[in-house]
Amino acid sequence: MTLLFGTWLVWTLLAAAATAAAPRPAAARVSALMGAAQALGLGAVAVQTMQHGAWRWNLWHLSGWGTLELAASSTGGFFLLVAAIVLAAVFLFSPGYLVRYHGEYDPRPLLAVLHLLLGFIAIILLAGDIVTFLIAWEVMSVLSYFIVLYDQHVRSTPRAAYAMLGASELGFLMVVAAWLMLAGAAHSIDFSTIAAASPGILPGIRWAIFLLSLFGFGTKAGLFPAMSWLPRAHPAAPANASAVLSGAILNLGIYGIVLTNARLLPLPSPSAGLIVLGIGAASAFVGILYAATDTHIKRLLAHSSIENMGLITIALGAALTFDAWHLPVLGLLAWIAAFYQVLNHSVYKTLLFLGAGAIDQAAGDLDMDRLGGLARRLGWTSLFLLAGTMAIAAVPPFAGFASEWLILQSLLRSVAIPNAAVQIAFALVGVVVALAAGLAATAFIRFYGMTFLGHHRSEHAAQAVEVAPGERVALAFLAGLTLLLGVLPTYVAAGLAHVTASLSKSTALAAFVPRFFQPARLPSPLGAAFYPLGAGIGRSVMPAPGLVFMHPSTRLGAGVVFAMSPTYLVLALLMALGAAWALARALGRGRRAVRRRPWLSGARSVDAGLTYTATGLARPIWVVFRAVLSPGQTVDREEVVAEHFRVSIVRDDQARYVVDRLIVDPAAGAARGLARLLAKMHRGSVNAYVGYAFLALLAAMVLVRIT
Repeated sequence: MTLLFGTWLVWTLLAAAATAAAPRPAAARVSALMGAAQALGLGAVAVQTMQHGAWRWNLWHLSGWGTLELAASSTGGFFLLVAAIVLAAVFLFSPGYLVRYHGEYDPRPLLAVLHLLLGFIAIILLAGDIVTFLIAWEVMSVLSYFIVLYDQHVRSTPRAAYAMLGASELGFLMVVAAWLMLAGAAHSIDFSTIAAASPGILPGIRWAIFLLSLFGFGTKAGLFPAMSWLPRAHPAAPANASAVLSGAILNLGIYGIVLTNARLLPLPSPSAGLIVLGIGAASAFVGILYAATDTHIKRLLAHSSIENMGLITIALGAALTFDAWHLPVLGLLAWIAAFYQVLNHSVYKTLLFLGAGAIDQAAGDLDMDRLGGLARRLGWTSLFLLAGTMAIAAVPPFAGFASEWLILQSLLRSVAIPNAAVQIAFALVGVVVALAAGLAATAFIRFYGMTFLGHHRSEHAAQAVEVAPGERVALAFLAGLTLLLGVLPTYVAAGLAHVTASLSKSTALAAFVPRFFQPARLPSPLGAAFYPLGAGIGRSVMPAPGLVFMHPSTRLGAGVVFAMSPTYLVLALLMALGAAWALARALGRGRRAVRRRPWLSGARSVDAGLTYTATGLARPIWVVFRAVLSPGQTVDREEVVAEHFRVSIVRDDQARYVVDRLIVDPAAGAARGLARLLAKMHRGSVNAYVGYAFLALLAAMVLVRIT
């Protein structure tokens, strides 16, 4: 494995160098070929790591510190695989997409940075000590800043890039503080040594490390309250960079939380899991509210990423709470749900961000109010993005349904925790998850309908042209993967149970995925009940595990708490659609087709100005949740002619982002006030400076006397 990964690192450097040195017209094709091989090689490393577990590679010995090393784990291997999938699609998509920038920018720096970024992502996920992790993390943050800063002609881009870098550095400082405390308490920088010494760390230090690491890594993941950088950075970056940020970089924050609070230093108490649960619920709620009301496609997707990170964090909070209450089987369910959501989100959000790039390239706009009717011009793109839309809206049989359903079921199983307050907290978070799912469906029905259906609302949309074949291949790859992840969720769960075994302390997958085609292996009442329904059909040809998520009750005898099978649901849907099609054909045979037109008051066609816009469709949500979204000042401005005749009234809603309004602005105001106070001290008289020195000397003498 060390030889394989070392070879891959050399290939990564060669790919970056070859891309930077290639002639400008050929650089994107060179990057695509070498990037595809780079992603494939990393996928091989990831699969081997997930299957065979830990391997170590000593890099450098620091006197007085310890050895810098790579020490792979199955958890890191899973995140490696996700990053490889995301970057493979991005490298395939980039040559056709970056043509739009050829007149303004050289694509070589961006592509070379993407190759290097994948290398440092891999080092982060395989790091075996604190120093290696933090060095790779800082380089990754700087490289992320460069890919956001690519389109510098847009005035908002540098500010958005600085906002992302500033938030990343703030989180980095919190992580450094947490891990310095961890290394000091364990007297080592090695992860395995720290994990072994963690039981002896004092409770107060454990709480400090937990809070600092949660908010430090949560800043990188875009969790509440450090989320306002994310909807600024994603619209400013090119679409391929946005896909990497959302599909791979945000996951590193989740990985950091898992690494610190599940592997190195388990939570100090069950209440810490509830804090994680609450942070996730707040992130999901705020993120999906803004996604459901924004009209810019990339900002909508950025806010949706916040919501999905919130859902993942909710599942992590449930898993950590179950483990703290010594319920490993339920903890396994929540761990599987969290990692399943990580995988699904990376796949469909990469698809949607790349699709947004295709829309921008074809129609020259990302404002849904000025799009519409693109399905007639972008047939393949609209088909692939329909799969991504259904996946992110959690519509079966696509990817998002199974993972969100498992998250909800893990919350409902809180009845097994013997504490009423914890059960109430889980129930409230379950309500947030259900609300977020409903708003997500609304947001992405609006996205697809306002972008691809109906009438075009601008000349650019009317003249859109389908994107290049390479871009369509990347979109098709991701769209097919969303369907595969949704149709065979039990096989995904089987793999994730192996990955999370070291975290959940349980491998009892059969508690949720019984061997459905082998009823003898089910509890006897369940086997007797399901066998007459056809449970034995196919048992000789269908490999284990089964195709049904099922959890039998421990309190109600043979009852079933929950059961779900997207696989059988797909088969049922296909049979129903086939029957409906056959019936329609039979009933319609021999009849004349009737042409139907809507009543339009005598007009020959519907004008685009008479149709709904994305803003109008989102207005009811904005009105209901205005207290959260926009309690800012509303200003009415009148436009007049000849100072007497009013021709229009323009209403401006001056709103501030909720996190900025409640947290960032007050903190910034306090910092500015402190700076002004300190500035006054530096503009005083000489007598004042002498007085300051005298007071400092007096204080020092008093302290010396006391001690």
